[in-house]
Amino acid sequence: MERLSRVPSAARIAIGLLVVALLALTIGGCGGSSSASDDEEASFTGSGYPGVDAANTRKADSTIDSSNVSSLSVAWKAKIPRRPRGC
Repeated sequence: MERLSRVPSAARIAIGLLVVALLALTIGGCGGSSSASDDEEASFTGSGYPGVDAANTRKADSTIDSSNVSSLSVAWKAKIPRRPRGC
């Protein structure tokens, strides 16, 4: 506490204002950016959805169907390690 009392009050005020200004700049710079202009609506089309399309039909474009699924073979394998004891 003794050290703080040696600092002039004007310096303490200046440091406080600097800290507040830096916080305001940091918070003001977060978020709010958008690649779309204000008059342009966002487009939610394409296969970026987990359900493949916006209707969540999970219908992927594929040549695999119920008539040829029995002729499929293994394309790759991955060994899954056992969990260690105690887990």
